Amino acid sequence: MRSILPTKGTLIVIGALALGGLVFPYLLLLAGILTFIVLQDMFTPRPVPSPPAPPRPPPRRLIVTAADSDWKAPFLEFCESPAEATFLETVISAYRLLPEKGILKGSGLSLELQVEKKPYRLDFLADGWLAVEIDGATYHSSPEAVAADAVRDDALRFQGFTVLRIPATIVFRDKAETIRRLRTALLLGPQQRPGPISLPKPAPATATVLPAAAPMSAVSQSFGQHLNAANSAVEAFNRKLDIEAARQQASGPARIAFEMEKAAITRCSVSRFHGAGLI
Repeated sequence: MRSILPTKGTLIVIGALALGGLVFPYLLLLAGILTFIVLQDMFTPRPVPSPPAPPRPPPRRLIVTAADSDWKAPFLEFCESPAEATFLETVISAYRLLPEKGILKGSGLSLELQVEKKPYRLDFLADGWLAVEIDGATYHSSPEAVAADAVRDDALRFQGFTVLRIPATIVFRDKAETIRRLRTALLLGPQQRPGPISLPKPAPATATVLPAAAPMSAVSQSFGQHLNAANSAVEAFNRKLDIEAARQQASGPARIAFEMEKAAITRCSVSRFHGAGLI
């Protein structure tokens, strides 16, 4: 715990208010209130922030040899969980692993512990390509943890690793099943590194061949022919109108005479019927 001392600016403000209070009493009251707040803040203990936790040190290389009497102990201490230690003991026994420059090597297998592959750290790395992860129920059973493990696996596969996850319950209860899963993954070999998705290439577009445009001289000639034909049709129609008008004009006097004759015959017939007393 620690106390906070008033700043120089705060003391100047309090002094100015106190001097002003000689003229204006309200300023003296304000200076007293501010002084009380500062004194209360000075004697109120403050928590001292704890220093940040040091970053997790990178795993050290295990410099032991097979000649050491208890060479397994440093490797087992290097494991981060009891399940990892049990897995390591099982694999050492099955493959007869021995230490060599910080790596365990045996009949058909080399095993590294706590391998840094940014931004992750692998529990075990077998033969340089098989990442073996021992999943405990405490940290790998929730939906969030499963999703995080899936993202981690995809990132490792993209770097060229094959990921093998073995539940801690199997490691503890069934050592034969643990070794069977490890051997099966090793026999299958490295998985092909996922590459970018290749989309099918679009089919080449076929060019549409348009008929060649007629030259301007041919277009002008064709237009002139159509225009001449239209003029000829108009002239023929006008000639027919003129002939019909002349015919009507020529038949006018004959029609008048016919009407006069028809009227005379009608009058004569009426006179005869009247004289005979029929009308």
